[in-house]
Parts: sequence; structure tokens; C-alpha cells
Amino acid sequence: MERTASMSRLCKEIDALRQTRMSFLENLAEETREMKTAVATMRARFAFARAQRSAKTKGDLTDFVSDLKHRMARWRQDFRADLIGARRAWAGRAVAFAGHGQAEAFGMPERKKGKQKST
Repeated sequence: MERTASMSRLCKEIDALRQTRMSFLENLAEETREMKTAVATMRARFAFARAQRSAKTKGDLTDFVSDLKHRMARWRQDFRADLIGARRAWAGRAVAFAGHGQAEAFGMPERKKGKQKST
């Protein structure tokens, strides 16, 4: 009789453990589904944030390049105007000193040509 009682008790324990295992697997499956949903939501939010950041960065870079092009164009115009002004200044100075020697045109006194002193 003891064997029968032991077998009955063992059967009940096996059924209880089976129920516990089934319950555990069902809970695990439910938590896995919830986790997958949470991960999918998180990934979607990251993708959205990345897209926004990318669009902002692209706009900032476009603005920077556009501003750089305009600043360089203005710098080139100013530089070109400076060169033109320098040419005019040199041409005007050369015309003003056309009757004088080359050294005098550059603001230096011209040496007198003549006899040199001998020692």
C-alpha cells in the first residue's frame, strides 16, 4: 500500500510541476511579446529622433555652405577691388612721375651722374 501511496503522491507532484512549468512558459511567452513590443517602440522612437537630427544637421550644413559661398564671393570682390585700386595707384604714380627718373618715381632720390671723386 505504501507503494501505491508513493506512486499517487509522485503523480500529483509531477502534475503540479507540469502545471507550474506550463504557467512559467506562458508567462515567459507573454513577457517576451511585451518586451518585443517595447523594443519595437523604442527602436521606432530612435529612428524618428535620428531622422529629425539628420534633417537638422543637413539644414545646418546647407546654411553653412551657402553662407561660406557668399562670404567668399564678397571677399573675392573686395580683393579684386583692392587689386584694381592698387593698379590705378601705381599707374597714377607712374604717370605723375613720368618726367622723373625711375628711382624718384619710387620715392628715392636719384643719384647724380657725373665725375666721381678719385682718391
